[in-house]
Amino acid sequence: MGSYDVLFIGDNSVWSRLAVSYLKDCNFDVTSIFWDYGTDDSQVRAIVQQWEGDWILSFKSDFILASDIITKARRGAINFHPAPVRYRGIGGYQYAIDNKDTNFGVTCHYIDNQIDHGKIINVIEFGIISGETPESLMSRTAAYALSLFHEISARIRNAQEIPYVNIQWLGKLYTRTQLSAYLSCRKK
Repeated sequence: MGSYDVLFIGDNSVWSRLAVSYLKDCNFDVTSIFWDYGTDDSQVRAIVQQWEGDWILSFKSDFILASDIITKARRGAINFHPAPVRYRGIGGYQYAIDNKDTNFGVTCHYIDNQIDHGKIINVIEFGIISGETPESLMSRTAAYALSLFHEISARIRNAQEIPYVNIQWLGKLYTRTQLSAYLSCRKK
């Protein structure tokens, strides 16, 4: 077991703060960034540009990392995507509810130079509850994501291999522009 320098990037939720707390409990040296889309990212970009270390862990974040930043992680960069493999990008909660999906999930994957594209480490799927809303699905998904985050972080702490599985990303990348247009059409 060793101590690792980790760059954590998460949203401003309690779930991201719990993830950082776990990393600190595991004695990682953590540089943490909490960022939501639409807020000023100049400070975030400055921190990210200066950081060098072992691991980048992105948790429920839609902050896009440039290739030169990803390569600063000597051991690897991992994303905890709050949606199953069929919903790359954003809006998965809304699309899943509107499509009347019966299952949803969390996808943990290595980060590469494309959005929600890298080799998949694990997928946890769970049932969508009758009457579920995008907001309630978001909260339940966060709980599953945190559980998976604990599992992968423990593997890192114990210097265990983090293999990928033979699961492929499906479908297209859902963008913020597409989600905004979709939501606008739904309101009409």
